[in-house]
Amino acid sequence: MPSESIRSAAHRKILFWLSRGPSTVSEISKQFDMRMPHASLACRQLRAQGYVLRDESGGLRNAPMYLSQTGLERLENDGLEKLKRHVSVIPANTDAVVVQSESSNVLLGYVKPPSSSLFFIPDAMNHQGQTSTGNQGGTWILFPVDKIKWYMLDDFSPTSAPSATTSGTLADFGSTPTKIGLARGKVLEQDPLTTLIEGQWFSNTVEPRTPPQFLFNGDHCLGQVSGTSLQYFPPSGITAHLPHELDRSLVVEALGEGAICLTDGQGRRERKLPIPILRQWLGLRHTRMSVNRIEVMYESIRSDLLKNTSKIPQSLRKDIFSDFGDVQWSVDEVNEGTIDTYGMSVNGLSALISYLIQDSQWPCVVDWPFEEPDEDFYQRLTFHPKCRLFMTRRGTGHSVSKGSTHLVTSPNLAEVYAQIGCDSSLPIVLNSPSSPSQSSSPPREYMPRNATELLAPLVANEAAIFTSPLPKGRHGDAISHSLNVFPKGDARMANELESTHPLAAWIASPEAERSQRWLRTHPDLPDGWADLLKVDALDLVDLPEAIAKATHQWQTLALRRLKANLPHAPKVALSFAQALDESPVAPWYATALVASLHLADDTYSDLFDQALLSWLDTPHMAVEVIEHLFGSADDPLTNTRLETCLKAARIHPKSSLLYLWSRGIDALQQNLPWTTELQRQIMTLLPHSWWLPYGNEWIVNQLNTASGRVWLSQNPLPWLAIIGRTEGERCGFPGHEVHHPGCQLTGEDLLGIHLLPDGPGSGPLRDLFQAIYARDHQLPVPIVSSHGDGAWLVQPIETWPMLGATVMHHGDEVIGRVLFGRSFAYRMSSASPMK
Repeated sequence: MPSESIRSAAHRKILFWLSRGPSTVSEISKQFDMRMPHASLACRQLRAQGYVLRDESGGLRNAPMYLSQTGLERLENDGLEKLKRHVSVIPANTDAVVVQSESSNVLLGYVKPPSSSLFFIPDAMNHQGQTSTGNQGGTWILFPVDKIKWYMLDDFSPTSAPSATTSGTLADFGSTPTKIGLARGKVLEQDPLTTLIEGQWFSNTVEPRTPPQFLFNGDHCLGQVSGTSLQYFPPSGITAHLPHELDRSLVVEALGEGAICLTDGQGRRERKLPIPILRQWLGLRHTRMSVNRIEVMYESIRSDLLKNTSKIPQSLRKDIFSDFGDVQWSVDEVNEGTIDTYGMSVNGLSALISYLIQDSQWPCVVDWPFEEPDEDFYQRLTFHPKCRLFMTRRGTGHSVSKGSTHLVTSPNLAEVYAQIGCDSSLPIVLNSPSSPSQSSSPPREYMPRNATELLAPLVANEAAIFTSPLPKGRHGDAISHSLNVFPKGDARMANELESTHPLAAWIASPEAERSQRWLRTHPDLPDGWADLLKVDALDLVDLPEAIAKATHQWQTLALRRLKANLPHAPKVALSFAQALDESPVAPWYATALVASLHLADDTYSDLFDQALLSWLDTPHMAVEVIEHLFGSADDPLTNTRLETCLKAARIHPKSSLLYLWSRGIDALQQNLPWTTELQRQIMTLLPHSWWLPYGNEWIVNQLNTASGRVWLSQNPLPWLAIIGRTEGERCGFPGHEVHHPGCQLTGEDLLGIHLLPDGPGSGPLRDLFQAIYARDHQLPVPIVSSHGDGAWLVQPIETWPMLGATVMHHGDEVIGRVLFGRSFAYRMSSASPMK
């Protein structure tokens, strides 16, 4: 044999790749980013040397290649030759050495048997530094412990593994290694700017403070990496092939939280299923039957089941029992938990799975008890986002794709291998039902940006999606712990955190203690976190401080409470007046006063004017304040305040809401033309209700210019709700109220819509054109994409169908509200119907 070392790096990579299993030339080319001619030449050279064999039984095209025994020996000799260069001196307190490092392939030598297949190698450039920050960089390596080959250090002859030392004597600690093991591994994760250097000795006991991120791809802990305390959170959509019942039971227990588990291994024999499953069942039994015919059959079965099961024909009852077993049929949906599949057939279980995937809100964990499923069904199910796990027990089992995660059995009890891709196998010790890590969560990277983001998952019953990076260090740990106890809270934790981490204490507070904690901690809380309070949880006197720390939605609710109560609470109003001069959040006290006090109440006239001047310096919640000030009928005092506000607004930034409002009032009072640029600014920043009367004119103006068409295409607005209003409806800029003219547009006015470029704003405009064109040409009222009933808004009100409150709950919300409002108003005033 020539030199023991393999000179070609490409040959070495290919031999190592084939040592993990067969592969084709195209796969090798893709794996190592090689051009096909180069990969083909390298494989041909290896075949000529006898290191690689090609299976040509299925043809030459895409023929798989295997590593021969000669090639395996060549690979081992190459590693052994490199090992000899680095073992002449073994540093004290080290366990292993990096023999070779090429890309993600690593060859390691061990003088002591490692405790785990997964371990950390510190960065060779700085792991011995004296100014460490504690965040030690390095590389995570995975390699098969059972494939280590041991050699004697004196002559490198093969030998057995060294026995573990258990006596703990000085001789054990001081003895010189006589053996070394050799194995090839793979780099799973490497910190930026870190290096692996050939000849680098390291200790196997070094563990970083931060676990590797590749272990945290999901929300549920499967178990711990064998030989370590590291927990493994697999991604959703994994597959498994586990013949042993204990393994299957533990996997279902670990991954089944918050899901519907289909298994026959839980000892339950009662089954309650929703009747709509039978629709899927009929479709599977009668694949060539039309959808309408299946629906007729289903409705007949459903009616008979609800009334009396005995009415179902005996043959059909027999078929249902054969596929589903003894079932209690129900109209209720399936909730999270376990459904016992004992006694169900392939058709029955397939129908149940199809129903859950299509109609259930819960993810599912499937323990498939039959022979391997149909490949098409298997692919569709495992790629579906609602399938958390699909597990088989018969046949050979296989992963759904080369990049997916697949669980297979291990020789050890309650342990599985997580095959990540085609070349990584991670041993996982499964959690027992009593394991405390069962309920653990993976390390957090993000926290909620404000209280609304924290509360959103509870309101919508969805998974939490946080967008603010979690701080590092103790502060981040405190917030992470507080998020784990939310929303129930932990009073003891909150009390311990209050002095050092007020936000974490605020999140961890139980509901009953939140108002008192707010009074103590609110100066130290960031903006946007008052929403965890209920609006009525505080006294009126404390509301402005909370409004300053809340989101806009909570602020609006708080202003409503103030508007209803502040005029009748003179002591509170007096305290607000004092705060105008003393409080660091004085502008918010001014906002509370001018948005809540009755304008016609002479008692508070001087206080109101003082608060108005303070508010104009820092105009919070401008929409609510302006509409409160000028939304009622004109009177001399209102006109005076209008001039005061307009004068102050003209010196505000030109992009501010207050300035644009003043521009609009000036244009109306002085009869100035609306420039297309001013129109666009107003439509972008001001509420729709302020410029509704001018929508007919402005949309035509914008369609007649190229810049206007571009702007319209990029800014989605509910044009049907803007144009399709009741003629005579009171609206317009606060301080200059007018009446809406109704829809005055024709299809000819809107021909420019056909010239719009693609964009998010084009769809609502096309809906408007479609509705008006149908009205002009007396065509059937179309169903438009923004709202199915939206086209009725441009039709005469007397031709409308009956529209109930449900119209607000589908399609565009603004269009839905206008539809219901106009329909309701028409029915309420039949004596003088609204047009």
